[in-house]
Amino acid sequence: SSPAEELTKNINEPKFEFQLMYNRPIGYGFGLTGGFLQHENFRFPDHYYWAILGMTYSSLIGKDITLSLAALRQKKWWTGRTFYDFSAAVDYRFVKDWNIQLGYHRYENFGKFDIGPTQKQEYEIGINYALTAHQAIGVSFFRHIQFGAPNDQFSFVKVKWQLQF
Repeated sequence: SSPAEELTKNINEPKFEFQLMYNRPIGYGFGLTGGFLQHENFRFPDHYYWAILGMTYSSLIGKDITLSLAALRQKKWWTGRTFYDFSAAVDYRFVKDWNIQLGYHRYENFGKFDIGPTQKQEYEIGINYALTAHQAIGVSFFRHIQFGAPNDQFSFVKVKWQLQF
């Protein structure tokens, strides 16, 4: 493994993330959202919590096609600076209870190997199945790229379980 602040090789990062968000609709497709994210890395000590606050927008843009946007601010609980977080997703419901989702995520972060705030982007394409009105499972292909850091680029297959209440 690489020493702190010096990522000398690409590292397979088995990790766990738990995210809890609440979205409050305010009208015309807009909503206010807030929550937190817990990140636990099992390969090296990189454990942190984020507080998240922002605005969302969701709209039906075609038959069975939904566009969702988010502009968020994130803050590690023990640091003073907030970071930006933008995302966009398009969902296409092609059969009852099944949808395909394309997503793009652009954000700023500060992790174990970052000597200063870094800018990252992620792409995701997946398929999801609604188990109930409040639960879904899915699988997706996920690609992560950190700008200016050729060693912090990786892809993997993600398995998801989503609970809405």
